Amino acid sequence: MCPFKFIVYVKEDEEMIIDCTGAIIHTSTAFHVRPIRRDERQVLHDELAMSVSATGMFNEKLLTLPQDVLSARNLDDIGKNPNLYHKIRRKRSTVFFI
Repeated sequence: MCPFKFIVYVKEDEEMIIDCTGAIIHTSTAFHVRPIRRDERQVLHDELAMSVSATGMFNEKLLTLPQDVLSARNLDDIGKNPNLYHKIRRKRSTVFFI
């Protein structure tokens, strides 16, 4: 995560002052990914349990990304690589029915 932050001050006369601290330290070639949340992981687990290829699913999701999102190197909804899909497939469901 980049140690960059900014604060925007808006005065009564609508003048805006932006105070920036820190620096953006990632390279322009790095992909950026947020963790896949539990609900989405469960959906992926269910799909992968139906004999869907983990690598194939990753590639399909990658192909559906709009070009501008891919150009921004933002893979938030997909993950960095298919290894995450393999991990989700191996993980057993944590939901138990009584």
